[in-house]
Formats: sequence, structure tokens, C-alpha cells
Amino acid sequence: MLCREHRSWTAKEDQLLREAVAKEDPDNPNPSKWHAISEHVPNRTNKDCRKRWFAKMASDVVKGGWAPEEDERLVKGIERYGTRWSLVASVVQTRNSDQCAKRWTDTLNPAIDRTTWTPEADESLLQAVNEHGKVWTKIVKIYFPGRTGLSAKNRYNSITRFNADPSRARPRRKSPENARYSSERKTESVSPSPSASPAIPSAPLPRPIQPPFSLESSLSYDYDSIGWPSSSSSTAEDDTIFNPPVHMTSLGVVSDIRVGLTNT
Repeated sequence: MLCREHRSWTAKEDQLLREAVAKEDPDNPNPSKWHAISEHVPNRTNKDCRKRWFAKMASDVVKGGWAPEEDERLVKGIERYGTRWSLVASVVQTRNSDQCAKRWTDTLNPAIDRTTWTPEADESLLQAVNEHGKVWTKIVKIYFPGRTGLSAKNRYNSITRFNADPSRARPRRKSPENARYSSERKTESVSPSPSASPAIPSAPLPRPIQPPFSLESSLSYDYDSIGWPSSSSSTAEDDTIFNPPVHMTSLGVVSDIRVGLTNT
């Protein structure tokens, strides 16, 4: 059986379809004479004309999220016509047949399996994608009856993103024992040790105290009144103790002073 080449509808064909519907089945919100209508549109079958009419021309098609009123009309259209999506779209009025079919099969169908994905199911999903590719309708039909292709697609994307980004992994939960141990270790590291002596800040060195008197005036002594030891009583040990002569010229004293230590 030869497959027909898919061709997009042109603006001229759309105009011929409108004129054919107005001529063959006028004032009918749900045209049904598609064989007669298709005679006016060259190279288009009755099925092509019907799908094109209900998908693009019968109403102003809305894109984006579905409103609750649209869902109610979709359910009523399913109850009346089943899965004849062109007729269902005529009931919804704001969506085309493809949108109605997708909304029902992916969201509103009560037979959808909405249970939580298990690790075994995740592994089967990864193997199915490796074998068949991202053909979601085929995968759910073979491996996951009751689930939707959209559910399988979302789950696969979630798994692959989670595995590719380790930072998204959940942190391990600590057991009560480990949590208590870690808190004690933290307390010990923060609290100061009793054996350790506190650090004492070093005090600054005191500044030298300047004498309030003049050095020259303090050195005006009566050298004759000092009892100097006689040279005959000095010993060798005393000579080793005596310092060499100190020249006091820098302090204003001209003569040399020989200072001796006497035993008390």
C-alpha cells in the first residue's frame, strides 16, 4: 500500500474549502457532506477536508492551557461522539481535533495509570529508550500499559537530569546517634579547653622616666670630704674590682674620678 505524501494546506485550498462548505452544507455548524465538499478541492479527500475544517476553520483555535469550561465541553463531546475527534472538536469549539485528542489521552482519561514510578520501572524505562529510542507512544504501549506517553517522557527527563547533576542528589539523613555525636564534636571544638591558659596580651614597654633635675648640678660634690681608701691598704683583689678611670668631660667635669667600692 502506497503512502500518500503529506502536503501542507495552502491559502488557496483553504478558500476553496470554505466556499465548498458554504455551497454543499450551508448553515450547518457540523458539516457532514464531505464527499460532496471534497469534489470542490482538487487532490484532497473527504477525510482531508473534514480534518482541516474542524482543526483550523470551524472555530478560533486557542493555544496554551485549558480552561475548566473547555475540559467540561471535551468530556461532553467524548460522551456524545467517543473518540471521533473532529466531531468532539466541534463541541469544544475552541480547540482542534489534535488538541482534543492529546488533552484526553494525556490528562482527562480516567483510565490513566497515575501510580508512583518505582526504581524497577525507571530501569525498564531506560532500557526501553535505549532499545527503541524516544518513541513514547510505542514504549508505553509495550512496557507500561495504562501510562501515557507524556508521563513516560517526563519521567525519563527527570531521571536523566538527576543522574547528570550530582548536586541535585538528596543529602544523606543522619541517624540520631550520628547526629548527637557530630553535635558533641562541634561543641568540643567551639568550647575552650580548661587546661589551656588564656592568652595574656603583652603590655607595652614603659617609657624611660626623665629625671627632673639637672645632671650637672647633681655632680657638684665635695671631693675632699670623701673618704678615699689609702693606696697602701688596697689589694690585688680590690684592683680587679676597681673600674678604669672614667672621663667625665662630657658631663662638665674636667678631672678624672676614680670610684672605688668599699666593704661595709
